[in-house]
Amino acid sequence: FQKDENESVIYKKNLAHKDIYTQLDMKINNAILDFLKKNSIPLLSEEVGNIKQPPADDDITYALLDPLDGTHNYSSGIEMYGTSMSLIKNNYILYSGLSSLSSGLSVYTKTEKDNN
Repeated sequence: FQKDENESVIYKKNLAHKDIYTQLDMKINNAILDFLKKNSIPLLSEEVGNIKQPPADDDITYALLDPLDGTHNYSSGIEMYGTSMSLIKNNYILYSGLSSLSSGLSVYTKTEKDNN
């Protein structure tokens, strides 16, 4: 992914914290959201918060997402940014992944729960 010079680069979400996001943040967020909806998995995203409120108890599975980790780098033309996501069940991280959109490298991990 390269920054499109015609892209509206920065939107202010919270002026007190100077949070920013780009059109690419939302494109990635929406693509992942579409996939998760088909699999009935709620999403907690840095860009939009809760899409679907999970039940109050701990017996839930949901995805935690930062669609464009390094938005400032991306919007500044610095090629160090990616997507990070975890799948969480019963408040325990099952899987995590980070994909560098600038280099194409990806790292994924599956955690083993210690039942002792």
